[in-house]
Formats: sequence, structure tokens, C-alpha cells
Amino acid sequence: FHQHIVWGGGPWPCSRCRRQQICHRQLCTFSGFFWFWLGVYIATGYVSQALPYVGEVYRKLSESEKEEWNMRGPSTVHAAWISVLSLYILQVDNLADDRLFGRSNLVSAVMLPSLGYMFADTATEIYVTSRKIGYVTPVSAVAHHVCSVLAQLATMLPAPDQMLYLSIVIASTEVTTPTLNLRWYLVKAGCSRAATILGVVLLAQWVFFRLVPCASLCFWLTQAHSDLVSSVLMHKIVAGHLMSWMMLLLNSFWFYLLVRGALKIVFGKNKGEKPE
Repeated sequence: FHQHIVWGGGPWPCSRCRRQQICHRQLCTFSGFFWFWLGVYIATGYVSQALPYVGEVYRKLSESEKEEWNMRGPSTVHAAWISVLSLYILQVDNLADDRLFGRSNLVSAVMLPSLGYMFADTATEIYVTSRKIGYVTPVSAVAHHVCSVLAQLATMLPAPDQMLYLSIVIASTEVTTPTLNLRWYLVKAGCSRAATILGVVLLAQWVFFRLVPCASLCFWLTQAHSDLVSSVLMHKIVAGHLMSWMMLLLNSFWFYLLVRGALKIVFGKNKGEKPE
């Protein structure tokens, strides 16, 4: 064996230096994506104003609606990116044989951009709320961000492959977010028929990509693999249960809002609430 580890073009005298270098690169990557998502948030407003038809719709919105419009831009890009990669990891890539799981380039391509987005979106929410223009950050959005950050941090720590799959499954549930945001845009643009069709698609997506996976994770943690869970450190057990049950409760609550809004539209009452 070599006395020095050569990785990234430079020799390292010990594994501790290697771990420090990896953490440093991950921190730099996270910081870069934090500013990238803030840039996407700012660019969404300028691009929306420049587009022919979209610009007319955008200029008619209130200040709070414009801010929400801008925040849904990076939300859509982020969700499309991590959901595609997460589904690829779960369906195609065989990470059960990957001893570097959690630190591989593929997993980092999911978690580091997502971690940067969560912090950037939280900073944006605080900024917009502080402007007192009528926008208030939903408590459910804060709880969702906390669970997502826990899931992403879990992939950065040593853990069994099965526990890390939990984080990837939670990330894959974001496949519904582009549909949700597109429906919101269509409602603001006055395209009610297209928004109704997307609402039906969203209900189906919510069941198969959010409720079923989250319920399966809760069952897996409590019943199916109790022997495996008992072998994991206590703080990882708590984090796993917190992520799974909180995401199940949040997604059930949002699904209730979707169904209630759909029923109001079907029976000709006022427009239903649109979950964030």
C-alpha cells in the first residue's frame, strides 16, 4: 500500500486529512449552490417580466404574489433535478454494492444542491416575510425544510445503506413539486381548464410518490426491519423516525387540502386552497 493517498491531484499523509479535504469541498459546493439558488430566485422575476405573455400576467400580480412567483422558480428547478436523480438511484443504480454510499458523486449531486436550496429558500422566506407585504411563511413549509435538511445531513454521515436509502426516498418525493408549481402558475394566468387537469394529475402523483413511500418508510422503521434499526445508533433511529413520520403527517395534511380544494371546484363552490 502507498504511504500517501493521492486523490484530486495531491498527496495526503493520512485519512484524517482526506476527510477534512472532503468536508472542505462539500462545504464549498454547498456555499456555491446556496448563492446559485438565490440567483435563480432573482432571475425568475427578470425573466418572467421579459417573456411576452408571462410578463403581462406577472405585472398584474400583487407584491406578495410576485414574491411567491419568484420563489416557485428555484423550487421547480430544484425539485426536477433531485427527483430525477433520486429516482435513478432507487430504480437503476445499484448502490447496495457501493461502499462509498453517501459520499459518491451521484449522491452528492442530489444532496449538496438540495441542502443549498433549503437554506437559500429559508433565507428568502425570512426576507420576504420581513418586508411585510402580506406574505407569511407557512409553518408546514418550515417543518418540511427541517425534515429535508435532516435527511440530507444523514447522507453525509456514516450509516448503513438502508438508512441512507431513507434519505433518497424522501428526496424522490419532490417529483410532485413541478406539477404543483405549474398548476399554481396556470391558476394565476387564468388557465383554469389546464389547472384542473393538472390538479387531477397532482392528486395521483401525491398518492403514489408521497403518501405511499412515506407510509412504507414508517412501516419499515417500526416493523419490517426492527432488528436492523436496533443495531443503529440511537440518534440515527430518532432522526429516521422524525423524518418519516413528520413527512407522512405533512404530506397527509397537504393531500387533505388538495382533496378539499378539488371537491369545492367539482361542486361549484369557491376555489379551493392551494397548498404550498
